[in-house]
Amino acid sequence: MSSGEINRIKSSSAIYKKQNEAVTTNDNIGAIAFYQKIGFDMVQIYHDSMDYVRKFKPGVPIMGENHIPLRHEIEFFMYL
Repeated sequence: MSSGEINRIKSSSAIYKKQNEAVTTNDNIGAIAFYQKIGFDMVQIYHDSMDYVRKFKPGVPIMGENHIPLRHEIEFFMYL
């Protein structure tokens, strides 16, 4: 992972459902494309969430991959 990227995948089980969740940042074009290609659905954009992250991790850069401002987190779900 690059320093400008927050990328997590976790599995959880709900009542009679199993789901996978993936969260990445807006600058991670490769991950955004990958998750959609393998069947994840984009379900939520956390607008300006990286401002909040920087309060706890001041080392998170302003500029992310491909010279894209690192501002938002995008959440994907895939129900199995």
